[in-house]
Amino acid sequence: MSELYVLTWVIVGWLLAARWHALNIARRRRQQVKQGIEQLALLLELVQLLQRHRGLCLNEAAVGGAEQRSLATQIDQHWRELSGNGYPGDRQRLAQQAHHWQQLRPGHADSFQQHCRLIDQLLHELTVVADNSTLTAMTDQAASRQLWDNLLYRPYYAEALGRIRGLGSLAARTGHCSARLRVQLQYLGRELACYQLADSRSQQVLALLNEQILRPTTIDMEAQRFFAQMSAFIDEQIQLTQGYLVRLKVG
Repeated sequence: MSELYVLTWVIVGWLLAARWHALNIARRRRQQVKQGIEQLALLLELVQLLQRHRGLCLNEAAVGGAEQRSLATQIDQHWRELSGNGYPGDRQRLAQQAHHWQQLRPGHADSFQQHCRLIDQLLHELTVVADNSTLTAMTDQAASRQLWDNLLYRPYYAEALGRIRGLGSLAARTGHCSARLRVQLQYLGRELACYQLADSRSQQVLALLNEQILRPTTIDMEAQRFFAQMSAFIDEQIQLTQGYLVRLKVG
């Protein structure tokens, strides 16, 4: 009888330990996911700010430097927040990217490609952080599809829009679309068709691009107006991703 009593308590103890271990793992995973979502939101905001900084640098004669300086200050703050102890990606790589930003910070007009490379690196970080935070470990196929569409594809789509905004507003500022700009804008226009996303605005963007920038011999549309209209399309895509992150965090 005493042996059965001891065995019973051993089994109960083992079950309690297993339960505690499972709860601890679940708690740590929830913390990982929460931290990952916060870092992803910061990354998205940083990308959005860099996209705007790139566009202003490209059109510095039209907009002046005050907004550039304000954006640079905001970008500095985002780098500091990302570089904290909780970053779930490669902190050394992030430090290198922050160093590249310091080279872009003065806002030179010829820094478009350098901005593009830095933004591409940060977009890649979205996948790294999502992986390290176990967000991509979803087993539900529909939930996994939503994650990839909203978090890991839509920001690339927004970046294609950002490049159209920068190059298109440069063409508008000069009053004509040079052969070099035309080739780049046509390529970006074709790239938009590759993104099969709900709530995309490809048709409206292409209509604006073709009617106001590519077709006219002389561009009448003001650069700032084109920049503002494209910014609305970009902000909408970023907000969709941010909204998804909020729902993910609440869920």
